[in-house]
Amino acid sequence: MPLLSIVVAAYNVDRYIARCLDSLVHQSCNDIEVVVVNDGSTDSTLSIIQQFAASDDRVHIINKHCNEGTHLARKSGVAATHGDYVMFVDGDDELELTSAEVLLQHAIKRDFDILRFGRSVIPESTVSQTEAWATEASFNAVYPQKKGIDIVTSIFSDVTPFRQTWCVIDCVFSGDFVRASFSCMTSGRLGRMQDAYEFFVLASRAHVMLGFPEFHGLRYHFGAGVSGTSMESIDRFQRGQEGMHFSTMAVMQYAGNSENQVLISCSQWFLLAVIGIVGREWCTRLNRDDQLAAVDMLRNTWGDIYTAGIILEPLLPRARYVNSSGRYPDVRDEYVCWTQALQQLDMSECSNSVICNWLEEYRSIAAQIEEREQARLAEQSRREQEQREARRLFKSGTWPRRMLDRYFPEGGWCRRTLRKVACLILRR
Repeated sequence: MPLLSIVVAAYNVDRYIARCLDSLVHQSCNDIEVVVVNDGSTDSTLSIIQQFAASDDRVHIINKHCNEGTHLARKSGVAATHGDYVMFVDGDDELELTSAEVLLQHAIKRDFDILRFGRSVIPESTVSQTEAWATEASFNAVYPQKKGIDIVTSIFSDVTPFRQTWCVIDCVFSGDFVRASFSCMTSGRLGRMQDAYEFFVLASRAHVMLGFPEFHGLRYHFGAGVSGTSMESIDRFQRGQEGMHFSTMAVMQYAGNSENQVLISCSQWFLLAVIGIVGREWCTRLNRDDQLAAVDMLRNTWGDIYTAGIILEPLLPRARYVNSSGRYPDVRDEYVCWTQALQQLDMSECSNSVICNWLEEYRSIAAQIEEREQARLAEQSRREQEQREARRLFKSGTWPRRMLDRYFPEGGWCRRTLRKVACLILRR
């Protein structure tokens, strides 16, 4: 049996899969097997995989005739592995050529279920080098060893100062542990954030998680797939947020079935974390018109309460900024657009205490902004009235003005006609 099994999930990645597989078959350590799951690709991905399998008997293919999603591809791949250790690689990423050798040397001396290592982040598409460096730093932070329930809370809560990520592609797993864990996972299709569901299950079952961040074994192409921050169409946004909802509900169901209060608490934290992610993507990846059009999509997927949380994710910080600036936003301001989106929702029964607190804070700030604007308008009206009064021939309070107001009331046709005649006579 091989010492290390590498599972590759591949769907329509013909631009990248040769680079990925080339990095695997040329590892400095030969004691590996590569299980590639072609997840119903409609491009030339399968043909490229077959070429690698034909020339290297360590490469094994699982060919799915229809696309089932990355989670089920990994689940099928893990079940076919035989290695003492297992790794996951996405079809658009690659490993350093010494990764297997270095990681195995580190692994065989230690007892663990999960060994997390570092990565190099390569910017793709519209991702800047600065974004890549920041992302790399967050992935490669140094964390202490975690044991038992502290593993899941270190990833799915804020109980620790520095929260770890929920990616499975920068980890080495004990083979028996990961095969048993994946066999317990859902056989339903998931969408985006499926890594989080998988890691939630893995973390909840693990006894020891170690870190090896100083070794950057993964070459992660940031922006090549769904990662990154570029603008996207409303249809793609809809598919993404629906996928995140599927994965979130899978986490909630798993935690609920466990009847473990720590896991349930972590799943509730994760729900709000995903709400925040959807909110940030809603405000940064969609144009203004699509943001408003997407509200009904979000309501159909998440319901009004959690859609409010999605909108409040960007709206609340914007409201704080507008309030602190002391100005009133014009109709083109994001504050106005996002407020219009929030007003579409029925918030009469807010069942989530965190979102209720966000909403209460927003309403308080919005009231302050409106009160300040009303005070400004009243002051402006007062000054304009004073200016008009200063130009009048008959001053307020004098008997001629009282007689004029009595027989020719302000705003009436006679008063307006009299004013026009007076202006012509006095050339005012």
